[in-house]
Amino acid sequence: MTRTLLSAFLVLSVLLPVGSLANVVDRSVAIVNEDTITLSEVNEAGKAFFKKISDETPADRLPETLEKARLTVIDKLIDKKLVIQEAKKLNIQVTDQEVDNALQRVLANNQTTMEQMRQELRYMGLTEKQYREELREQVLSSKLINHEV
Repeated sequence: MTRTLLSAFLVLSVLLPVGSLANVVDRSVAIVNEDTITLSEVNEAGKAFFKKISDETPADRLPETLEKARLTVIDKLIDKKLVIQEAKKLNIQVTDQEVDNALQRVLANNQTTMEQMRQELRYMGLTEKQYREELREQVLSSKLINHEV
């Protein structure tokens, strides 16, 4: 009985560190005031960009090019966090109607339909929801700049 318990303890002690390391799936890549940007956020935000680079870059230059792309995405996410933080301080918000209006302007300027836009978004690896969030961020940034000027 004691031998069985000792064997079980040894097996668990060997397996537990491996299992606990397997739980670490994300890490912080930047801190913007009180907000953290994680590696998973970078990967999600840059997914379409990274895919395009992977498809178009020669294999020997791929690691270097992807590293530059990751830094670009991190910079973009830092800017985004700063805009959101400043907008919160100033109580600047974007309504769903403002996002809808921005989307209609994009469609009109590009002389396209919503269905054509959805197809293009799918090709780029984006959902309509993700695109609307990008539009929301652009409108927020514009409102913040107008407020500051």
